[in-house]
Amino acid sequence: MKKKTLFSKNNLLIYILLSVVILLLEFMYHRITPFMMDDIWYSTNLATNEPLKTVMDVFEGQVWHYNNWGGRSVTHTLLQLILMGGELFADILNVCAAAVLALVVTLFVSKDYKAFCFVGALVMMIGFNPNIQYSMFWQAGSVNYLYSTSWILVFMYAFLRETAKAETKKLKGIDIWMVPLALITGWSNENMGPASFCLAIMVVLYIKYKKKKKIAFWMWEGLFFSLLGSVICILAPGNFVRSEFSEGLSASEVIRERFLSMLTAGCSFLLPSVLVLIFVAVTAYKYCLVVPEAMEIILLITGGLAYMAMILSPHFPDRAAFGIMMVNIAVIMRLMSRISENTEGIKKYFDLFIYTDAIYAAALLISRI
Repeated sequence: MKKKTLFSKNNLLIYILLSVVILLLEFMYHRITPFMMDDIWYSTNLATNEPLKTVMDVFEGQVWHYNNWGGRSVTHTLLQLILMGGELFADILNVCAAAVLALVVTLFVSKDYKAFCFVGALVMMIGFNPNIQYSMFWQAGSVNYLYSTSWILVFMYAFLRETAKAETKKLKGIDIWMVPLALITGWSNENMGPASFCLAIMVVLYIKYKKKKKIAFWMWEGLFFSLLGSVICILAPGNFVRSEFSEGLSASEVIRERFLSMLTAGCSFLLPSVLVLIFVAVTAYKYCLVVPEAMEIILLITGGLAYMAMILSPHFPDRAAFGIMMVNIAVIMRLMSRISENTEGIKKYFDLFIYTDAIYAAALLISRI
């Protein structure tokens, strides 16, 4: 059996070096990016417009926000607490959040490929990102997309690991922590929350009809509380109050705007991750005889559902593609690791791709510093 090149000292050293450089550049970019736009508003008690002083100010402001502006109470509560800590505190947390998200993506690959997956996810979230400024470096965008995608992917992984062919051990304490995890997953945003609920349904159906196993209690918890969170988020009175400020359009104009918005998202915002995903999937199936597994198929369907859910939104901002992009990246890294296990000789080409993307990501960050 060939010795895996993945664990050569040179490869591991390069992975570590690239990760450190990217995270340091991110921190430098954060340091020159001040709180701005919505950050200024969320730095106040939204009910009184006075500067935030206590946690009770955040609570009072979020009650007002829920009833008058929107239902993303989980992310906006976290945002206000971070804003209270100041810019340096926020910058440190943001860099940690990027590292945590890359670490979460490693859950989807085998132990042997976690280092490769970590650096790959870290550079792809910048290299494939349609707008790094507003999804990672604007504080409000960072919490709404970068932070929330971590716990959303953890929720997805908890369900998807049950689709594995081999038996999996029950995660410790999942009957307890699945409740808050599912609730905040559904309550995070209007497209990834419902899509996560749909993923849970697909996994439950797969377990019941394909694996013919009993549905665990924690899965029912995940289904119920992710749905509850989505309902609480979407049906917030503030969403309807806010919609009154939107300019009235005719039915034909609405259809046209929605179509163009979805087309732009699919052919621009998500194009890099989709093209790489298609290339890796074709390589996996045609040249390496790697057949798609349930985990990958369900993840892809989930990403598609999150994309289609945005047709209900008046506008598809580029930053809203972040969660879908990360789902694509999770599938890409999983397929790359599975291909490498079956055809180790191709691993060097994947490494070359990651190194190239790392150079691009670093150059992109340097150009903004």
